[in-house]
Amino acid sequence: MKPNISWIVVDSVRSYKGANDDRDLLEIFTSLNSKGCRFLNVQTSAPSTIMSTSSMMSGIDSIYHATTYDGFNAKRNNISYLSDFLLKNKYNVYFICFFTDGFRLLGDVFDGISTRKFKNMPSENKNWTNKEITEALNLLLKENKIKEPFLFYINYNCRFDPKTNEEVSKGLNLVNKYFADSENYIIMNSDHGYPDPARKLTNKIGMLGHDLIMTEDNITTPLLITGKGFNKNIKIHERVSLLDISELVKSIVNEKLNQSKLYRLANGLNVDTKICTTWNRYIAQDRAKLALTKGKYKIIYDLDSKKSEFFNINSYLDINDKWNLSESILKFKETDIFPDEILQLKEQVKLELNNVEKYFSEKLKKNIGKFYPKNSKKICFIGRFTPTYLECLKGSHENVIPTDIRLIKRNLKVNKKDKFLVYVIYGSSVTRWIRELLILFLKGYPTFYYTNYDLDKPLKIVNLLGYFPKMILTLIDVYKSWGFLNTIKRIKSKF
Repeated sequence: MKPNISWIVVDSVRSYKGANDDRDLLEIFTSLNSKGCRFLNVQTSAPSTIMSTSSMMSGIDSIYHATTYDGFNAKRNNISYLSDFLLKNKYNVYFICFFTDGFRLLGDVFDGISTRKFKNMPSENKNWTNKEITEALNLLLKENKIKEPFLFYINYNCRFDPKTNEEVSKGLNLVNKYFADSENYIIMNSDHGYPDPARKLTNKIGMLGHDLIMTEDNITTPLLITGKGFNKNIKIHERVSLLDISELVKSIVNEKLNQSKLYRLANGLNVDTKICTTWNRYIAQDRAKLALTKGKYKIIYDLDSKKSEFFNINSYLDINDKWNLSESILKFKETDIFPDEILQLKEQVKLELNNVEKYFSEKLKKNIGKFYPKNSKKICFIGRFTPTYLECLKGSHENVIPTDIRLIKRNLKVNKKDKFLVYVIYGSSVTRWIRELLILFLKGYPTFYYTNYDLDKPLKIVNLLGYFPKMILTLIDVYKSWGFLNTIKRIKSKF
């Protein structure tokens, strides 16, 4: 019988103690070190749960899995996830999560949502408590729904629960109890960290999201591994990535542990030094950043402003066996001589961006080519595009002209005779983009539209009829707030 793999992820736990809030490193990460190997210096692929989980389950950088967060679709993104590999190797794959987006988006990354085997589970329209996660796990085990060999991914949540450590320990004990006579590996980590309260970013995070923060507290995580080949009380200081877990899982299944970087580090073997990457958003989302680290240096590149910041990382284990994060910003003048590692990171940024743009240009090219042949009219894509997505559009078709909707009136390249106008819906305002589409159509432009940035299939104006009920409801809300005459004035002003 091949070994079982229990993979326990506790959402947004930091890699260290001391902040004295609910995101602090859980005690189980330090206590379980007595049975296995603890990796102290671990970098996430994204400070966002959907992005991080999908990248961990594939070993592929998070940026490649979708164009937008809401557009994430594991069935259609052509990413090969671990579940495919595991099922081919006669493993069973199980998944329990706690949050609504996880239920909605991550089932296809795994082999479905395992708790759907029962009717009496909590609603998936709300976030589950850790106690409910443990109870669901217990029921699956008690009813003999978990078949060996397996990979079982269990996603707990540290937010607002002082008993998180207790529930995670209970879950771990349940797995050990039911499979005490089997060979078992335990992988335990968080998907990303969280900004330290000492930074006093609470208001900013509330408005914009913590994924904008690329400091060490937010992009590093704990990682603990027990099982054959991972000796007890080992601590690894070298920088690794959560992407390395995918390689480890494959090496366990293939019984070739020596092919895993994490195993080799745990056993003092040589490994190639690798640049670790963290992307915070998908290519069509604004405020995107890329963080790259090598050795004691980090670069944070802003994809919108195309500017870089440099940092020195000096995190360390103190005499009390406590992991401490330390980073400081580096200022360079144009006349300064950059360290070799910084120069390598700067070149790697160019390489990463080039690879991303090439990858998505090819994907968009295939989709656009299904409806617009190479010798077609000019295709004017109208919307609001990030600089990265704009470059992908430009590389997708030789006759593509991307333009911002706000600039179309003064864009002389756009005319009615020889160009298609293709609108890419953005944002959540139904009335806005229906209005803009209708204006283009009524002015005589051959107009189509897409409902996502993947550009799967262009739709005709007639399809807008399906959105009119929602638009009418929006107008009713406006009428209630502004009154009849003001509503009419607002509608006329838009046209």
